[in-house]
Amino acid sequence: MTLLIRSEALHRYAGRTTLTFFQWLEAIEPGANPPVEVLPVLWYMPGKWKKRALHVQSLMDSTWSKARKMVDDRRARGDIRDAVIDMKLAEYEKDGWPLSQYAFNNLFGELLEAGADSESHLHAGSMSHYSHDQPRPT
Repeated sequence: MTLLIRSEALHRYAGRTTLTFFQWLEAIEPGANPPVEVLPVLWYMPGKWKKRALHVQSLMDSTWSKARKMVDDRRARGDIRDAVIDMKLAEYEKDGWPLSQYAFNNLFGELLEAGADSESHLHAGSMSHYSHDQPRPT
């Protein structure tokens, strides 16, 4: 049932989400970008890789900023949950911010991605591990 609800939610946002997803995949596939972390001089290499990387960076920044705004709006309405982001926001609001807002948004965006990957792997793994318990099509 959860999978159906999530697929319906994805279907509503499929146009924008799918485009962002495929642009992101194109930017991170092996060989798509020179290893500028290893040799910074490669940043000056010509090609469309830099424009694509900057475009995907702006897409992800806007995605995580919108997600953070949703969390802030929810918290402003008094809906504070037992979630990692709520705990960290409360802690940082009380004790000060060790990260910039930009770094915080990106960190929790990456954690959100990792959680989604982990959950999908968990579902796929449990479906294959317990395949004998699943009903067979007739």
